[in-house]
Amino acid sequence: MIGDEEAALWRQAAESPDALDVYLDWLLTNDPIRGELLRTRMTGTKLTDDESSQERSAWSHALGLDGVSSFLVCRPLPHRIFIDAEHIAALDPILDQLPFLHIHLAFSPGMVAAAFASPTMTKIRRLSFSASVREEENYQSNPYWYFGDDVVRELCASPNVTQLEVLALSDEPGYESAKYIAAVPFVGLRDLEISDAILSDEGMIALTRSPIIKTLRRLALHDGLVCDANALALANAAPQLEELSIRGHRIYPTAEAALRAMPSLKRFELSDRK
Repeated sequence: MIGDEEAALWRQAAESPDALDVYLDWLLTNDPIRGELLRTRMTGTKLTDDESSQERSAWSHALGLDGVSSFLVCRPLPHRIFIDAEHIAALDPILDQLPFLHIHLAFSPGMVAAAFASPTMTKIRRLSFSASVREEENYQSNPYWYFGDDVVRELCASPNVTQLEVLALSDEPGYESAKYIAAVPFVGLRDLEISDAILSDEGMIALTRSPIIKTLRRLALHDGLVCDANALALANAAPQLEELSIRGHRIYPTAEAALRAMPSLKRFELSDRK
């Protein structure tokens, strides 16, 4: 497990690119393996498969997640941790030191309610997840990971998620996901992404009328079939949005112009449904 000194350097590096060099120097002295891997990342050089495996192993060991974390995303420091929900308690000391890490939970059947009831969930600020395995007619060796409205309901019913700042849902969240999310008393949700889900008009209306629409700085609705009326409602409800991404849409020029005219918008992505 990383110590307090290293945790402080990591936090500073996460906030300032200049501080990353200081952290690199510390690692080169105290943990040369991670230091060299980080230096390679910082140069923009692509890691070999062996180096990538070594990187995951080295950082997992440093974080006390040996045999628990299934994957780490580094850019250049570990940014996103993939972990099975049954091991969620292992994140406790990490999140105390590094609360900004993005946690991707993988749920096996029967673990959803237990994970959302865990006290560790109250420490997670950035969350994405996958859940369950569904067998279809042509099911072969690869499982089809998905979660539907039932899992989103469990998420939104939990009192342990109101502190979330970033929430990313993908892989069939279901028609009602936006409606459930709109009802959660989030106090600081600033980044919401819902992908691969055809959102109901009722859900989109609920989202634009929810208090959380006023806290968001980034909103991504991908493959949601957002219509003109809902796009106009969004433009009026969330003038503070800085980033907006809508893919797979039914939006015509008038509604698009209203979105582009949002006063705080710095980045706007709009693409047709294929």
